Amino acid sequence: MDGSHRLVTFLTAACLSLIAVAIASAQEILPQPPLAQPSISPLPTSQPTAPPSAVDLIGQPTISSPEQWLEGGKPTGEPCLSDAVDCCRLCPCCYAVVEALILERNVSGSSFPLAVDATTGDTLATTDALDFPFAGGLRAYVGHRFCGCWAWELGYFGLFDANASTSITGDLSLPGDIGPGTNVFFGADRFDFDYTSRLHGGELNFVCCCQCCKPCSSHSSSVEWIYGFRYLRVDEQLNIFAERQEIGGLETGSYEVRASNDLYGGQFGVRLRHCKGPWSVEGTGKVGLFGNDSNMNQTVTDFPSFVVRQTSSSDTDLAFLGEANLSLIRQVSDHWYVRGGYNLIWIDGIALAPDQLDFTLSSTSGTTIDDDNTMFLHGANIGLEARW
Repeated sequence: MDGSHRLVTFLTAACLSLIAVAIASAQEILPQPPLAQPSISPLPTSQPTAPPSAVDLIGQPTISSPEQWLEGGKPTGEPCLSDAVDCCRLCPCCYAVVEALILERNVSGSSFPLAVDATTGDTLATTDALDFPFAGGLRAYVGHRFCGCWAWELGYFGLFDANASTSITGDLSLPGDIGPGTNVFFGADRFDFDYTSRLHGGELNFVCCCQCCKPCSSHSSSVEWIYGFRYLRVDEQLNIFAERQEIGGLETGSYEVRASNDLYGGQFGVRLRHCKGPWSVEGTGKVGLFGNDSNMNQTVTDFPSFVVRQTSSSDTDLAFLGEANLSLIRQVSDHWYVRGGYNLIWIDGIALAPDQLDFTLSSTSGTTIDDDNTMFLHGANIGLEARW
């Protein structure tokens, strides 16, 4: 199955799963019609009395009649829900989240050789040696409810300088023709591999809360549908440094590859939240199809400072992004919450640096771009949330 078929299959399955989960959750939390109550005639009284004031469980005035509710469940004259109605603050007027991310990413695709023995040709290092540790990132978003149960939401996501590096020593050569066809890359004493990956992006969403407005209870839930536009920049850089000690001194060379991806397009998602007392559980899933402007350039420099190759290439294609988060949230004051959780992120249809390596040695070497690669990230989030 090729990349396009895999993309369509996953996108269809993801969308159906999100819709099924959201419908099931909505059915559980939708209010049931009240049971019919027997009518009781009021006791006669000699003079009219004022209607009693209703006080809810937390000492705030409640809504005394259905007529006091407008579309979206908001009290007449109130732009947003009051604490009396939304004790869990499921649909606040304004909200903001800032979270630190600790994510680990994979190396895309099948393993292939990076260094071989110059004498025997045996593989000494592969792309599996480029093992990424966990790296730091940031996710932040802010929202404001502007019309009924609709809110705009502006967000940022970033992963800062995830780095995988390794070294190997021996009687070394690059694979293919480029090793024997160059100076320092054949019979080198040492290869250093340094691979860096960065992600930065923003999104603008419109969020509809389908279950914003219920009277306060000991536990409650909400379903929010997310429709928006997202941009994501994926930058990759892979450097292979070669060293060989000779009588005349140290000889050096490098093979540098840079790949970048600019993803932009629409996304769709759902956010489910269930609260009980001060505790809440929130699950968010988003999927999207994006146009991807991918670019690649590479430079091979042999000793002594001789440029063997300097090429570039670009392409425009479709990419896919799927993201899921599950967080546990604890309310610590009227407006502040602490939260922590786990994340899965899958990006398909992008150009990654290792897949641009070309160990042939011809006039067309390094002139094409491979943008059918996959990046997978997972890890934890921990941060603060404000709702008011």
